[in-house]
Amino acid sequence: MSSVRSDLQLYERAMKQRWPIPHEYKEVMIKQLMRVIANPNSQRDLERAAKLLMAAEAQNQADEHDETRVDEQRNRFFEVAEQLGIGNSVGRISSRPADGSDTKSDWQQSSKG
Repeated sequence: MSSVRSDLQLYERAMKQRWPIPHEYKEVMIKQLMRVIANPNSQRDLERAAKLLMAAEAQNQADEHDETRVDEQRNRFFEVAEQLGIGNSVGRISSRPADGSDTKSDWQQSSKG
């Protein structure tokens, strides 16, 4: 089995199991997939590399969508807490002080008053 084919199998496994891969390694993987697509050893390698590249892009888009949704939910939670008059309490619980203070001692002091 060629090294390209074993690399493609490893990339496929990593994506399916969502291994935590550092950003700089992801860039190398994407470049290698693009090289395989541009100059494949076989039709099979071309198809596998193209599928992996499309799957990587789909996974990135899904992850970005999820992050956006979580941010929107978090912001909505803080808006509702503020409307209910419990913004400072929620800030302390979430370790994100609602009064904008930067240090733990700052928000501990604000909770005493």
